[in-house]
Amino acid sequence: IFDAKMTMYAAMSSANTATTSVAWIDYQAAASWNLGEGFYLSMADYKKQMVTDAGYKNVDPQALKTALPNLTRNTDGTAWVLRVNNYASKKEAAGAFFGALSNVNAVIDEVYA
Repeated sequence: IFDAKMTMYAAMSSANTATTSVAWIDYQAAASWNLGEGFYLSMADYKKQMVTDAGYKNVDPQALKTALPNLTRNTDGTAWVLRVNNYASKKEAAGAFFGALSNVNAVIDEVYA
């Protein structure tokens, strides 16, 4: 039964011709465990897999980097970071980040309240 389910699951994923894009985003205040206050685009493998398995496509971080030259990869490579200190204010950084995401169809906001 498991093998049959996995075969069906794989067939659904391989038939994917997604045009709807998804971005996992987050804002983090400066802390000892990060590289400073910033807006984050998560590209963790399991999140990217969930997006494609659901029939969607992941946002292209390289395309975002073209729009946001200050966008950098974090140290472990699982996220891209737009640091607030590269802008005159947090509001300006937020405007640039969300402006670059304007063509994304859905965002998953991972900010913890």
